[in-house]
Amino acid sequence: MDNHGYFLATNPGQPHRQLWLVGLDIHTGEPLFSPVTIDSGSNTPKCFLNGPESVLCVADEVRGDEVQSKAWVIDTRTGKVLFNGPTQLHTTPGSGVRVDQVGIYAVAEMLGQGIFGIGPQAETTWLVPGTTKVSTSPRTADADHAPLAIAEDSADGTDQVVVFSLIDGKVITPDIEDGLVPQAAVVYPGGFAIKAVAENSMSVSDAVMFFDETGNRLHETDISGPLSVLSSTLPVVESSPSYSVFGANGTGLIQLPDGLGSDALLIGHRLYVPESTWEGSSKVRRWRQFDLTTGKEGVACRPNMSQYIGNDGSVGVFETSANEVAGASTFAMDLASCEKLWATPVNAESFHRLWRINDTLVELSDDAKELHSLVSHRE
Repeated sequence: MDNHGYFLATNPGQPHRQLWLVGLDIHTGEPLFSPVTIDSGSNTPKCFLNGPESVLCVADEVRGDEVQSKAWVIDTRTGKVLFNGPTQLHTTPGSGVRVDQVGIYAVAEMLGQGIFGIGPQAETTWLVPGTTKVSTSPRTADADHAPLAIAEDSADGTDQVVVFSLIDGKVITPDIEDGLVPQAAVVYPGGFAIKAVAENSMSVSDAVMFFDETGNRLHETDISGPLSVLSSTLPVVESSPSYSVFGANGTGLIQLPDGLGSDALLIGHRLYVPESTWEGSSKVRRWRQFDLTTGKEGVACRPNMSQYIGNDGSVGVFETSANEVAGASTFAMDLASCEKLWATPVNAESFHRLWRINDTLVELSDDAKELHSLVSHRE
C-alpha cells in the first residue's frame, strides 16, 4: 500500500516457532510499528490486506472434518491489534468458507450464501447474495487497484455476472438496453466492461459495453469475443483473428495484427505482444512492440519479458526462471530500444524474491534474513 510494505517474519530453526507481522516504510526501511506477534502455534496463518488501514490474518486448525480458525486484525497505521480470537472465516479448501484477496480488500465466500465483506472483528459484514467465484485477477506493478469486483450469479435468473463494490458490497446495475443480458464482465481502474448477449434469442445483436464505476454507459462496440484485461489496466476484446484493446472509456486504442494478443504486457504507453513461435535451440520468441498513443509498431524485443517487475518510465526490470537457457536472473531493458542494460544471476534454490512496492524495488536476500531496496546500476 503506497510506500508501505507488510511482511510475515519467522524464526526458523528455533524449537518454538514464532511469527510476526512487520510493517516497513519501503523508502527508508524504518518500521511503521513494533512487530506484531501472531501466536498461531504450529498452524501457518494466511494474511490479507483488508482496506487501506488493516491486515487480516487467519490460521486454520484442521481436526478431522472440522476446521477451527483464529483471526488477527491489525491496524496498519499503529500496529494495534484490533481483534484476536476465534472466527468463522477459514482458508482451508473444502471448509465451506473461502477468504480471497480481491484488490486491497479481503472477501469471504460462504457456500450456498454468497460473498461477504469482512469487518474489524473478523466478522462478515455486507453480503452479495447468491454469488460465487469472485474474480481474483492478479494486480500488476503498474496498475491501480480497481474498487469493483466481478462474481458469478448462481441464482436462477438471466444475469450471469454481478459487478459490485469491494468497499460496501453495493451491486452496480449497468445501463444495458432491453433484450440484452450480461454474460461476462471485467473490471479495471475507472470502470468495467460487459459482454451482453441476446435474451431469449431475440433479434438483438451481442455487444461489448463500457461503463464508469457507477454503471453509466460510456461506449459500445460491435466487436464481439471473450473479454480480458490487459495488465489489470485496459479492457481487451479477444475477437478472432485479432485482439482489440480499448481505453477505460471504451475508446478503441489498437487492433493487433492477426494471431497476436495472448500474454500481452502493457508498460506505460507501450504494448508488448509475444509471437507464438519460438526460434532456435535457445527457444527465443520476439515480443512485438506497439505505441498505444500512435498505434505504430516499434522495435521488437528478444529478452523474455513474461516475468515483469516494474519500470521507471524508460527502463523495465524483469526476471527469468531457472529453466531458461540463461538461468534464473534479474535484468533491466531499455523499453524503447529493447537493449538489455544489465543482468544479475539469482540463486533459484534460495529464498530470493523481488517485488516492486509503489516506486521501489524490494529484494529478499538469499537466506531470507534481510530486505533491501534496490537502485539503478547507474546511480
